[in-house]
Amino acid sequence: RGHVADPTYAGFWQERDWSLRAGNVKAAVLMQHGWRDFNTKPDQFTRFWLNLRTDKRAVVGQWDHTDVFSGGRRLGDVDARSYLDAFYARYLKGAPASVLRPFPSVLSQGYDNRWRTSLPLTARQTLAFKGSSTFVNTGTQTSKAFKQVMAPGDPTLAQWTTAPFKAPRRLAGGGEVTVDVSVLSTRGQLDATLLDKAPDGSTRVVTLGLLDLRYARSLAAPTALVPGAHQRVTITLRPQDAVVAAGHSLVLVLAGSDAVWGLPDPLVGQQYTVTAPVLALPLVAP
Repeated sequence: RGHVADPTYAGFWQERDWSLRAGNVKAAVLMQHGWRDFNTKPDQFTRFWLNLRTDKRAVVGQWDHTDVFSGGRRLGDVDARSYLDAFYARYLKGAPASVLRPFPSVLSQGYDNRWRTSLPLTARQTLAFKGSSTFVNTGTQTSKAFKQVMAPGDPTLAQWTTAPFKAPRRLAGGGEVTVDVSVLSTRGQLDATLLDKAPDGSTRVVTLGLLDLRYARSLAAPTALVPGAHQRVTITLRPQDAVVAAGHSLVLVLAGSDAVWGLPDPLVGQQYTVTAPVLALPLVAP
């Protein structure tokens, strides 16, 4: 429901949301997903994965909508088909547990192309910012533009930058952005894009999230905004596996749309005021 004008998540969708019932699964599970898959989105993997209570395994990497098992992809030193064969041998053919011993339970490829055997999705580190910023929604802003044009005082977005990291940090998961927002309209959207900024000023998109502000209180039904009224909202960021190198900074960009990854709100030209955003990110040592 992320690419429709009415993203209502009510009973019809809850009945079909398998993540809510993942705890009932008794079979062993081997999941594969791409961190860059914006069709079947990565959070559809992570929400299900976190609720599993069985023998669970995951292969996740820097690809789009791809079946790595049928494609015979190399997962670092591991052959994807060999892993799948061993999984079937154990759980369909009754082979001893030792058949899976050469294969880690988790294989996750970061955007530094390194493979790691942990997935600390629920870790949290808080990064708080100060100050307010005002911008006007054009309905044409996109995360692809943010990473190329980061001019101070851009009237179509707001941005905050952390101090350079003293040591590398791995973002393994999604996280959230919580911010105070007011809109001079009865409706609107708030997009959050998180960028990795190198010392030379070049940037790279790490992750992003988009919230229809009419659904900030509940996804079950829209609530019209009170023009000019402030509310504290939380934007969920899509999961990724990315290492921010020492000396690099994180840049948070807030805007009224991301026209590549979401359907822009039909009303444009609204003025937004955003204040004191807080990032809660799954940052750990790499």
